[in-house]
Amino acid sequence: MILAIGKRAVTFLELVLVVLIIGIITAVSLPQFKSAFDGFEFQNFARDIFSLSNYLKTRSVVERRVYYLNLTQEDNVVEFKPFYIRETGEKVSASGRHGRTYKAPKGVRIESTNPANIKGIYFYPDASMDNATLDFKSKYNSKFSLIIKGDAGIIEIK
Repeated sequence: MILAIGKRAVTFLELVLVVLIIGIITAVSLPQFKSAFDGFEFQNFARDIFSLSNYLKTRSVVERRVYYLNLTQEDNVVEFKPFYIRETGEKVSASGRHGRTYKAPKGVRIESTNPANIKGIYFYPDASMDNATLDFKSKYNSKFSLIIKGDAGIIEIK
């Protein structure tokens, strides 16, 4: 007994239909991937600035010197650069892994009730810091606050 097996091929119309469906799904989901990626980037930035603040607090105590976190916000670019202060008052760029300039994701803005905090925050050898509340807002209206309770030596992100 011989069985006849028919050959089934994909027609051009079926192929075009599948490609069209995949294209529509991609077009609909791409903006959501972009906003999700920007959200992850903003969260990573929050962790970086929190870690850098804790690092400067620790280095200040260990090395018995004043550290300064310089904040700049120009042309929609937010940068953070750590310095230490010599006895002469001169600012010297911090070295090592945390001595680099940190850039916020595009579109991030800094706001504070105290304009002096937008320029920078001091960390002292007695584990105290400047009191500061910095609000960071992304272009997608995500927000986090870096809260530094200087007298208590507490750094929080909310």
